[in-house]
Amino acid sequence: MAGTQSVGALTSLSGVSSGIPTALVPTAVPDWLDRVKNAKTPFLNAITKGSAKSRMTPKLTWGFSSNRIMYDQLAAGYSTTGTTLTVDNQNRFQIGDVIQIEAELFRVTAYVSTNQLTVQYAQGGTTNANHADNSGIQIIGPSVLQNADTQLTPIMQGEILTNEWQQIEYMLSESQMRSAFDSFENAGKGDALTYFAKKLMNIEGPINAERMLIHNLSQAQTASVGGIFGGALQPAYTANRISVTGALTMKAIMDGLEASQLVSEEPVDLTVVGHPRMLRRISSMFSGTRMANATDDTIKLHFEKFQTPYGMLTFMPTPQWTQPGTVDGTPEKELNSILICNPKDFVLRPAPDSAWTLDYRDNPYNSAWQKIAYLRGIYSLEAQNIYTRTYLYGFSTTDSDYPSMI
Repeated sequence: MAGTQSVGALTSLSGVSSGIPTALVPTAVPDWLDRVKNAKTPFLNAITKGSAKSRMTPKLTWGFSSNRIMYDQLAAGYSTTGTTLTVDNQNRFQIGDVIQIEAELFRVTAYVSTNQLTVQYAQGGTTNANHADNSGIQIIGPSVLQNADTQLTPIMQGEILTNEWQQIEYMLSESQMRSAFDSFENAGKGDALTYFAKKLMNIEGPINAERMLIHNLSQAQTASVGGIFGGALQPAYTANRISVTGALTMKAIMDGLEASQLVSEEPVDLTVVGHPRMLRRISSMFSGTRMANATDDTIKLHFEKFQTPYGMLTFMPTPQWTQPGTVDGTPEKELNSILICNPKDFVLRPAPDSAWTLDYRDNPYNSAWQKIAYLRGIYSLEAQNIYTRTYLYGFSTTDSDYPSMI
């Protein structure tokens, strides 16, 4: 005779009360990532949780859903009468584009090879001239020659493969004999498998999800095939990527903040995401401005909010903003980067047929029975507007470069 045991909002278990148990029916755990609030996953807590799409798209492309980047620069100098330009990123150009370098107009007619364009020079009555390496390029727009067939090509920038679905899966198992004993951690707290499944969902699972949302994650069946689950550090998710040399300064942060506001019509509140030590470094820039009076019984050592001309700037430290230690066995190191963004611009969506489940299956194992709990989830991360984000990277994380660091 079948029986049902309710385990809060986690799941419902079904089986038989005697004899060889049958497979237990999995029950969906709705809105799992919406309900979890883990102090070690602030970015996961802050982003938007979207509903499932009506279908799983194999890929999402930027196309016209995001602004096309309309600038680049020369990666090598150009000499007069030359018909080839070497640029930093050919994906920003399409055949037919009219571009401007200093006072001269060019027209792109073909791709030569990686980051090399065939061009017509001295267009629109301009004068052909030499142009130095790193000269800025402004993309004016596509133009079709008069009385000529259309030669335009797709903008490759709009075909970046991002937002692949990522499946996360865990498995816990418990033998029938083992279930009769309590572990030290679970002593007196009920069914051990359910207890550890809840622990996984509330601690390890969210930390894995936070790291997934930060980094790019891809697991391909072959080395050359497979899409990318785009995390916040995915280059396609951020138009403004700025290298900072030496110690991080507030000027560099403000310059990055200004870059992230180029298309904003009014000040908006933004968040700076980075490692907890990043907050200490930024606070050290204002070490002499802390104030206290005789009645204060606490002193706040770190600043978390700054009012700027572009809106309120709030710092969000996440301990998952890490990279591997220098040698095996050493603690993880902080990433020497920060992301200026609005976390709500990121939307985490589950697959239409996916939810986290605690799936108890009783399987024969060494003449006994084994309970196995499967926890699965399939998600994709959408980025709403790449122009409202700026990524600063490369700055020093050496404490001595920040003499006032607490």
